[in-house]
Amino acid sequence: MNKLVKSVLVILILAILFLVTYLPQRNLLPRHVDAWQVVTKADFVLDNKEVSAIEPFSSSVLFYPPGSHLQLAIHKSISGLDLLFLSSIIPGLLFVILGLCLYSLSKLLFKSDLAALSIMAFTPLALSNITMLGPYYLVPLTWGMILSLLCFYFLVKKSWLLFFFSFIAISLVHNSSMVFALIGIILFFIFNKSYWPMIKYLLLLILAAILIFVLVSGSFSYLSSVALNLFAFDKASPYISFSGLYPAIFIIIMALGFYFMLINEKKASYFLIPLFLFLVINAFLYWNWKGFFLVYRRLFTFLFLMSIFFVGYGVFRVSYGIERVIGRSFPRLKKQNIALIFLLALLVPFAVKANISSHRSDVTLVTNDENMLFSNFGQLFPNAYVATDHLQAFSLPYYSLRPVQLSPAHGTDILYYTQLHPCYENNDATCFESFFSLNNFTYLYTRAPLNSSYFKPFFKYNKSTIYLFDKTAKIK
Repeated sequence: MNKLVKSVLVILILAILFLVTYLPQRNLLPRHVDAWQVVTKADFVLDNKEVSAIEPFSSSVLFYPPGSHLQLAIHKSISGLDLLFLSSIIPGLLFVILGLCLYSLSKLLFKSDLAALSIMAFTPLALSNITMLGPYYLVPLTWGMILSLLCFYFLVKKSWLLFFFSFIAISLVHNSSMVFALIGIILFFIFNKSYWPMIKYLLLLILAAILIFVLVSGSFSYLSSVALNLFAFDKASPYISFSGLYPAIFIIIMALGFYFMLINEKKASYFLIPLFLFLVINAFLYWNWKGFFLVYRRLFTFLFLMSIFFVGYGVFRVSYGIERVIGRSFPRLKKQNIALIFLLALLVPFAVKANISSHRSDVTLVTNDENMLFSNFGQLFPNAYVATDHLQAFSLPYYSLRPVQLSPAHGTDILYYTQLHPCYENNDATCFESFFSLNNFTYLYTRAPLNSSYFKPFFKYNKSTIYLFDKTAKIK
């Protein structure tokens, strides 16, 4: 394959990676509660002009690693662009970076530009889903995935200082990614005897991770809780079917890639295969018995990420076999790698389709009308408490408003969730009236129209309405 054709393929693949993530959410607001948390925390940092240790949603101590929202705040400071616009464009850029990381690590492992190119082409198989997240969303996990691949790259290359700093960066961004990277590093040391004399670097890494956790949280208690969560998180059902999200054709190709890698690529197989098998076994146990390690749905995101290596390498080896056959009669076609180009043109669209389908059922937490409603209301009544849906509530601090209830299991103190959530679940006016009568709150937002003598339409934008609670109202 000549340089011009290769360059065109690289540009085309990178364009696909950006568009497959950007186009579905252009002109839309953040697509996940975790994305809203990143945006709101970044806004909080910019407003306070300092790296605050305060949780902007509940004013409690912020235990979560600060890296992702600090990066977004820096992007905002440098570019001057609106945070909500950045939230729609950055996932596409990060997906491109993820593809480049896959390419760089693959080239180092396989010593082949074409194998690396094939693997990068199937980056869309890093599927995203609202329950397991993934690179479609502006979440810490995406930065963690990128930094994990960089960490692996420097590990294989034996660039120890960069290896060390990239791992530190992971620990400042995302807990689950740090665990994934640490497992990969440990397995790499176990299966590569040439690295055994350098075990001191692994021990240094583990000590650094412990120190960072203590510094971020301010105590050893958070470290112990994270360690416990590795084995007993919430044991929640995965809600994810690997075969349901993954097209069957890629499962077959992945098996071929696994086989060819095992017999042809000693260096790559000693790294990728142990980590992939660990994730597969753990996913199987998690699906059937709720797991024994990394017992959380993020496990599937890393499994999809690792599968890309085997699919891409499988396509490369199949094309290599085809080219050997046709090369006997058409040596020029073999030289141009027509078989690989054909297979990529045939199969990449299926990967793109799977990527889009995996997050098609997303729920919109804040609509464009609600964005204008909260923005205008926050300008007129800054710091007002507004009761909203428990997930929607994480967007309110961005609009200079305060949430009344917050969802559990999102790293914050729960605010009135058990009392208020049933009201939203049933759109029960009596329930809302009872809650507001017992608590000192004034404003309520609900998407469904509310028929109540106690709640008066107070502030509108198009069909979205914030209600005012009036204790003195008489029931008709």
